[in-house]
Parts: sequence; structure tokens; C-alpha cells
Amino acid sequence: MEAVFVFPGQGAQRVGMGESLMRASEAARSVMADADRKTGLPLSEVCLNGPEERLTGTGFAQPGVVAVSLAAAAALRERLSTEGIHLHPSYCAGHSVGELAALVEAGAMSFETGMSLVAATGRLIVAVSRTAVVAIAPVV
Repeated sequence: MEAVFVFPGQGAQRVGMGESLMRASEAARSVMADADRKTGLPLSEVCLNGPEERLTGTGFAQPGVVAVSLAAAAALRERLSTEGIHLHPSYCAGHSVGELAALVEAGAMSFETGMSLVAATGRLIVAVSRTAVVAIAPVV
């Protein structure tokens, strides 16, 4: 079976995201617990209970979206495996920070590296946003 996994970027976060996954899937709970440990953030708690202001801040939104995305992929694989289907996506893609989830799911980056990178990126964006941010693109 060919499958394509496409992961969302920042902006997809909502308080309560991942709740049904974590309730139904041991694999999803495990991914979220690992994400909490790897990032040193209470991602599971903030994703489930907010507050919204905290979850929508880049420092939580980006690692939260990546963690829940990977938890969803793990829950899907877990569910299908009970039916004897062993799914590995043929292609993975992601929008913005979702690219990190895609790289992890594709096996191009370890879970540990992906979660460390997204947590560091979130922290840096928060720190830099206290000053001016300028995007510079070459003109051809």
C-alpha cells in the first residue's frame, strides 16, 4: 500500500489537540511522553489544556504541532497493525514546521533530533521576536 503523509505547520494548533489520539492509542501517548522528555516542555499538558495564549506562542506551538503530528502517525500505524497492515509512507511532506515531522516520519532525522531542533527553533524565535526580525531575499 502506498501512502503519503502530509504534516501541518504552525497555525494548526488548538487547545485539546491530540486528546482523542492519546485517549485511544498507547503509541500516541508514548510519542507525547517522549516529546515532553526530549523538549523539557509540558507539551502534553499544554496541548490538551492550554491555556490558548501559551499554546499559540511559538515556543509551544511549533513543538506541539510536530509532536501531535508524529503521535497521529504512530496511532495510525498502531491501529492498522492490529489489522495486519504495516504502513510506512512512500512520501512525506510538511508545511513550514511540519517539514520537521515529515523528516522524522520519513526516517531522514531521528525523533530525538527533530524534537530537539523544533524546541530550540521555538525558543530562538521567541527570543528574537523581542527584537526586530527582517527577512532578506536575493533579487535576481
